[in-house]
Parts: sequence; C-alpha cells; structure tokens
Amino acid sequence: MKSPLSINFPRFFGKLLLAFCTTAILATVTFAQDLPPTVANLQSIPAGSYVIPMDNTNQAVVSPFNLKAYGLANRLLQNGIPLLWAIKSGKSKDATDFTVAAKRIQPSAVASASKTFSAGPFIVPIAYSAQALPIINAFGNNVAVFETTAAATVDIRYTLTHKPLIAVGIANSGNATIHKNLYDFAMIPNYVDVDDSTVNANTCVTVVTQPHVEATNFINNYKTFVQSGGNLLLQCHAVETYENASAGRFQTTLGWDRDDINTTFTYPNADMPFSQFIGAVDPAPSGYMEDWQLSSGALQNGTFISLQNSGGGNTGHYAATVSKLYNGGAGGMVFELGGHNYGAGGSTLASINGQRMILNAVFQPPTRPQACGIQLGFPLVYGYKSVRMTNDVNGNNQINPGDQITWTVNYVNIGSVGVSNFQIADVLPAGVTFAGPLSVSFAGGVTSATANGSYNGVAPNQNLLGAGAYLAPNGRITVQIPVTINPNLVAPATLSNQTNASGTELNAAIINSDNIDSTTIGTQGTIIPPPAGSVSQTQGAGIDPTTVPIIAAPTAANASVTGSVLSPGGNGISRATVTIYNANTLESRSTMTNQFGYFTFPDLEVGNFYYLSVWHKRYQFPSGIGFSLDEDVTGLQIVAEPAQSIWSPRSSSKIDELLIKP
Repeated sequence: MKSPLSINFPRFFGKLLLAFCTTAILATVTFAQDLPPTVANLQSIPAGSYVIPMDNTNQAVVSPFNLKAYGLANRLLQNGIPLLWAIKSGKSKDATDFTVAAKRIQPSAVASASKTFSAGPFIVPIAYSAQALPIINAFGNNVAVFETTAAATVDIRYTLTHKPLIAVGIANSGNATIHKNLYDFAMIPNYVDVDDSTVNANTCVTVVTQPHVEATNFINNYKTFVQSGGNLLLQCHAVETYENASAGRFQTTLGWDRDDINTTFTYPNADMPFSQFIGAVDPAPSGYMEDWQLSSGALQNGTFISLQNSGGGNTGHYAATVSKLYNGGAGGMVFELGGHNYGAGGSTLASINGQRMILNAVFQPPTRPQACGIQLGFPLVYGYKSVRMTNDVNGNNQINPGDQITWTVNYVNIGSVGVSNFQIADVLPAGVTFAGPLSVSFAGGVTSATANGSYNGVAPNQNLLGAGAYLAPNGRITVQIPVTINPNLVAPATLSNQTNASGTELNAAIINSDNIDSTTIGTQGTIIPPPAGSVSQTQGAGIDPTTVPIIAAPTAANASVTGSVLSPGGNGISRATVTIYNANTLESRSTMTNQFGYFTFPDLEVGNFYYLSVWHKRYQFPSGIGFSLDEDVTGLQIVAEPAQSIWSPRSSSKIDELLIKP
C-alpha cells in the first residue's frame, strides 16, 4: 500500500510529479462541454484511426466488459498520445456515438465490417497512430482495439490532453482501498494518497476521489481545489458529509436527505461523460448512502442528474449527480455517487457500470495551475497542401512540361501546446526543378518561421524552414514552393507531393500533409482555403498526397493559305513573288505564282499573325495584308494596281513597316 502523502507543492513536484509529467498548460477543451446542453463538434476521422471501444459488444473479449480498456487509454495519455473522446451530443441512454467500417487489431485480428461504437469510445488521432501502435500491442490484457477502414464523421466531446494523476483521500477513512483497488484492477497506477489537510487550489493532481469520509474539517480545502479547476469525486458517506456541511454545498443550497429507496434507475442526461456505460447500474450496491433527495432548498452550480430513481413519487430521488464550480475553463467538476461496493473486479454488469462511473470521472479534463508542471496539453498539428499553375508557358490553360506550378503548404496547430524546432520537409518529385525562392508566412500567437535559404528539394536540403521555427497553439505556418516542370518530362503524367512535419513536442511523430481541394474543410474544424485556381483534388479516406496532372504540350497544328494574284483586269499574273511573314517568329517564306497566277503556302503554324505581300516587276500591289491564321485560308485574291513605283520585299524598311502594323 502506498504511504500517505501530504501534498505540499514543492516536495510533491520534486519527488513525484516528474515521474508523471513534464510540462503544464490548460486543457484544450471549453468548459461549455462539461455539462448539458453541449454543442456537437463534428470531426472527420480518417481511415487508419485506432478506436478503443467502450461498449459491451466490441469490448467484451473479457465479458461482460473489460475495464482494462480504461487502463489502455490511460497508458496512451501517459505516453504523450492525446485521445479523442467521442460522445454524441444529446444522445439518449445506450445510443450510438458513431458507426464506421473497422477491423479489430487486438487482441486478435477480425476482418473489417460495419461497427457501431457507443458509451464514449476513445480514438487515437491519426497523426499519432504510428506512436500509439506499439503501446497498444504491448498493453495486451485482452483489450479490444479497432482500426477504421473508412472515414467517419464523429462528434468529439473532448480532445483529452491531460495525463491523469489521481489523489485518493484517506483522512478519517479506512475505505481508500475501494478506489485504489479499482485503479489497480483497471491498470491505472498513477494515483497517490492525499492528506485532506494539504489539499488547496495549487494541489498538483487532476482529480481527488473520496470513497468515504465523515469529518468536515477540510471541506473548504476541497472547495478551493474544485474552484481552481480540479475535479472531485465523492462516493457514499462522503456525499452526505461534503454536501450537508454549510462549507460544502457543491450541488445544493441546503444539502441532501439520505433515503436509500433503491428503485430501478432511469438515466437522464445520458450524454454526460460521467454517464458513459451501457446497461443498468445496481440500485442497491450497499453502503451508508445509496440514494438521496433534497432536504429542502434547491439545486445549484448547474447540477444535473445521472442516476434517478423510478416509480411513483420517486423521481426526486437520485443516486448520481454532477455539478461544476469552475467557470474559467475545463474542470471544476463535482461527481457524487451513491453506494459502496465499487472496488476491484466485479462480474455483474450492474456493478461494473458503477465502477465505470468512477473511471469516467478520472478522464474528465481539468484545469490546473501552470506551475504544477502537469502536462495538460499536447500539440495537435495538421498539414494541408494545394497546388496551382503560376506560369502557363504555352498559354493554353493546361499544365504542361515547361510550366511553373506552386505548392502551398499550411500547417496548423489546434492543440494547447506549441511546437518548438518545428520543421517541414519536402523532397520534390522527379520531373520538377525548384524555381525559388520559398515564400514563408505565419500567423497566430507567437508563431515564427523563416525560409531555409539552402532548400532545393533534394536531400539533404529538403527542409523548408530555417532553424528555430515555432508553431504556437492556434498558429499557422504557410510555405509556397515554386517549381518548374522539366520541359523533357514525358507527358501525360501525374506528379505527387507530400510534406512531413516534425518538432520537439511532437515526440517523434511525423505529420504528413493531406491534399485539399476547392471545397475542403480541414479536419478538426480548421478551415484552410486553397489559393484561387488550385488544382482540384480527390479526397480519400486517409492522408493523401497532393497530385497534379501534367498534360502533353500541344503539337502545333498546320494550315495552308492559297490564293491568286490578278491584274487590274482580272487575269492571272504568272511568276509574281508572294512572301508571307510570321509576325511572331519574324520568319518568312516566298513562292512564285504559276502560269494562272495561283500560289499556295502549305504547313503554316496556326495561332500566329501573318503578313502577305506580292512583288512583280510590272505591277504595283497593296503594301500588305495582315491576318491571324486559325484555319485554312482559300480563295484569297490580290489585285494589282497600275504601276507607279516599284518596291522590293527585300527592303528592310518596308518589312519593318509591315511587321509593326496592328
């Protein structure tokens, strides 16, 4: 048994907390989600995400429910891997949280099928999948884990970004083992004993649980703890002791009356985290205080009912209630639970569900002082990439060899911890050449970044950012990478490109960029609009590279110009010199009319502007005819004028005059 510990901050921090955590920050949840009514927070969960089911169907390898699923969730958090807690807003008792195609990967493989998840499943964010998998595989204990094989839109109540650290109250209580044995059974070892006299607003734990207490000496201590954002669970006798003392009153204005009517429960407010379980809770779990009602007065501090007695006249009797005493952020929750027998083990679902309520309270996000050093935050970094044409060499509005394209990369951090030494790497695909320079911009808090002047897209110079970049919470770093498509690239072809990001606080996680099309809203609610004119992308279920189709450059089409040179009387003039000038290339071609005055220029490149002139020693002709050649020209007639003066098409001044005509 762990020895009692008086939680004095400097000693506690120095000797114990460093074993559990390294840095401190407020949780990334909003306190509006702690009590009903909550707001749906729909997020896209890609294929390849890991799900720890918390329902009795998918988590029943150990029947009827494997409590060690909580232990795995805790193990992941303790190893720096955040979790998404999926709880559908406003759902009814035992209702589905989400459905998705998924395969089971632990404790044995089961083929993919449509799976319904309920009772508040935990999801590993896709960016942390690689880190999480070895922890999942090593944990064992017949905990079921699924991997999604399709994308799903899921209502995420919280992104859990705290490492739970539990204190068990022991003053005046011989029943502390009730909770400690439960935590041990669930494989949650991160708990300590706490002397009630030392608890205060600066106590560096995330939740205190009181399985039994009769003394009222230190209620004010716990009130300051809760009012600073810590969470408190009161069970059995502790409910009456803390609620009925005038110093307490966490949920009522005048306290509770113990009644223990032990009727079957109903389950209002089934979307609260405290209420995440499937099936019934034992209405008579023994103990000093099982059910209660208002002695007089009223509910306060936003108290909501989790377990309510049923039957005529019993709806004002309760066995589990929840309130909130902190308005500055997450936490400050007080959970009150009737009954006694919620220790280790338990083979009946009704008993296990009572245990689950205690464990649910452990995962409720808190707010603790920055100075505690309890890591209550993680970076949550996502990358998005788009591509557009920026130099259309052929002017055909298609991306061809020789054109220039620009990849735009956005990395955002929607977590509560910044990422120092942030770096984005991009190895350019074969077939393109870096055209430079990089363009780097940033926004949000103290985010900062510079361009790496040595970047060329080829290892070892694939880093886009200069050393020391920082991606702050709610920050964004944008990089534009201009490249030229090699003129000799064999087209048609498709170029794929994907960046990856890293940083100190990402704990070796590599964050790949996903593509983004013109209508995409980034996952986690972050809107990343692509630049105008970006190439449309196909959004797959996973993290997809950004692609760009390369079209073969158009082959110049040919056309011909045919006509006749006529005398003023309309007769054909033979042996007249007809010259055609390409105004775009300054090239010229000449031919002579036949005996009937006809001429032809075959194989002329379309899309150019041409001038045509005629010379003959006996006739004078108009100074020139200009036209754009888009298709064959036939039947052109050039009629001579009575000779006045003779000029030669070989005269450079006359050619210049022709070429500058509009």
